[in-house]
Amino acid sequence: MLESQNINNLEKQSVNPESEDQEIKSIDDCLELIKNNGFAELESITVQFHQKTANKLIDQGEGRAVARNLDKLAGLDQETANKLFDQGQGYAVANNLEKFAGLDHQETANKLFDQGQGYEVAYNLDKFAGLDHQETANRLFDQGQGYAVARNLDKFAGLDHQETANRLFDQGKG
Repeated sequence: MLESQNINNLEKQSVNPESEDQEIKSIDDCLELIKNNGFAELESITVQFHQKTANKLIDQGEGRAVARNLDKLAGLDQETANKLFDQGQGYAVANNLEKFAGLDHQETANKLFDQGQGYEVAYNLDKFAGLDHQETANRLFDQGQGYAVARNLDKFAGLDHQETANRLFDQGKG
């Protein structure tokens, strides 16, 4: 499996393609290095190839490996996030919001709720910008995930703690 393999002697890649054909070849070279040696030194591959390399790997069914190695990637955007969601790896997007430029946080939260992973919003609420905390708590309770509110109460601004406690008791989680 890609995430468990090691790279022993990968020389630093500084590919600067002059044409689209060279860029495709360079991305294919990056894919080959990762497939043969793992993600251990992905940081040494030029950042301009991270997004396309990640997307190709996801398209090849390696979304889980990409999700587990997001800490080594930079320059990702909504396209990569959507691909990860499509492969059931939305939790990784929530845990690494800062890796995705231009990501709509409300849309990301909605996708997590739609996939039954609203608790990931609670665990990472401090990373999400512009969410209504009361609405988020209500959605979590509605999905039977009130425990995530309780475990992350310090991240929720403006909640009525007594009402939250009552809802937890009502769900048998208090």
